[in-house]
Amino acid sequence: MPKLLYPEPADTKKPTLTQAEKNSIDKHKRRQVRAKGQDKRSTACFALGTPILVKGPEKASWIPIWNAERGDIVVQSLPSGKLEDLSGALMTRIETVCTFECPAGGIDIVRVGEALITAHHHIQTEDGWMTARQAVDMGHGALLTNLKLPIVYNLCLAGGGNIIINTTATSQNAPTQIAAATMGCRFEPAIHPQHKSSRTYPDNIRVRMNQISGMEAGRKHFRANEVETLPNGELHFKTVPTKRVDPPIPEEERPGTILWPSIHDTTLCRRGHWPPRRLHNLSHTR
Repeated sequence: MPKLLYPEPADTKKPTLTQAEKNSIDKHKRRQVRAKGQDKRSTACFALGTPILVKGPEKASWIPIWNAERGDIVVQSLPSGKLEDLSGALMTRIETVCTFECPAGGIDIVRVGEALITAHHHIQTEDGWMTARQAVDMGHGALLTNLKLPIVYNLCLAGGGNIIINTTATSQNAPTQIAAATMGCRFEPAIHPQHKSSRTYPDNIRVRMNQISGMEAGRKHFRANEVETLPNGELHFKTVPTKRVDPPIPEEERPGTILWPSIHDTTLCRRGHWPPRRLHNLSHTR
């Protein structure tokens, strides 16, 4: 039989890439890796049903965070331990309720009683301030990985500070509550191992947040991965538009104000030079 002839297979070697093309591919891979990491740290927030403590007409009460509005007064400390007794309690008003879209791949959430907190959000336990994930390692709450939520919430408070969230497990359990950080915080590590980390709300961070477009409306929405939470709790706004804030004009560079001669100043009149405004007034008196 005649020998069948087949075409020679084409050269299957991979094309040689230039150094510029290799660098571009490596850069793209690094961006993908960073994006995956950001999905886990994109926001430090609460799920919509997390109960927060607010001041009512006669006493403090719990409301879900999604129901909070600008102007509501949040309770930041409750020395009496009783909702009916607000003596000595620290309070402040809500300036902006912020919502954050969650990434499609889900986020890690810590459940502490009724509260659902993102894993890298800072809360105050008996052992001091720490992330919710660290609190799980110490026996507080349960970690839920890759939980798919549409949005999560956080608050921008007048003067900064914490809120109190309800962590009671069930209605049969004794009520429990913990303090949780809000937007604008920064945590400084303890210098001595026996000391606890300190929480601050620096003015420069709060000023920068107030420059974000839409914050002044009392409710602001952020898209997924627009905001990243740094390890110290500080928020990094990556692609969020800000309002233009013109710096004040130095006093020595301010334009001078034209001063018209006094009505009793006759110097210009004797010389025959009348200011335009004076001439206009004289024309109407004749």
